[in-house]
Amino acid sequence: MMISKEKYIEGAKRIENICTTYLAKCLREDQELVINGETPEIREKAMHRLLADQYDYDRHMAEVKVDLDYINVRYHDMVNITNALSKAFECEWVDEISFAVKTKHERLSDFAIMLENWFNIKSVSGFTFSSSFTTHNGKTEHDLYLDITCTDDGRGLIIFKGFSNRYPYWLPDKFIEGYEKFEKDSK
Repeated sequence: MMISKEKYIEGAKRIENICTTYLAKCLREDQELVINGETPEIREKAMHRLLADQYDYDRHMAEVKVDLDYINVRYHDMVNITNALSKAFECEWVDEISFAVKTKHERLSDFAIMLENWFNIKSVSGFTFSSSFTTHNGKTEHDLYLDITCTDDGRGLIIFKGFSNRYPYWLPDKFIEGYEKFEKDSK
């Protein structure tokens, strides 16, 4: 079953909240050292870290900010792709973001080229879809990222990576664990 837009938005907002909390914590710690650092060297180092963390805050928040208009057009792309393919081929959802398509293509690159032609999906790997890879990375016109690969039984597989609620690489696992424990304990 395809992930619902509401479930994705709920997960994205949760990630946005965790990221906001983490980045604000980093800024508070830097500010505390700038004000109360024991030596001028500690205060100066904290000031440099504060400026770097402020830059990171602006950049990282842009990555995780929930933009409903952006989500709506990307979700519409996913629905259009899966509906059109379901009308032409035998298809099934493998999980919430993975869509298997049974075609008569013998090569994965032929399946990827078909998707490029039908849905204007562009390669983002720097290689064309005719390259012989086991996974092709692409995106739709509205920046919905997807992986084009195949299942163990040879069906084409589209993984809508743009709808996987994943934590960003820069968010420490230790902070996530503490946040999740706090959420659990406060319920």
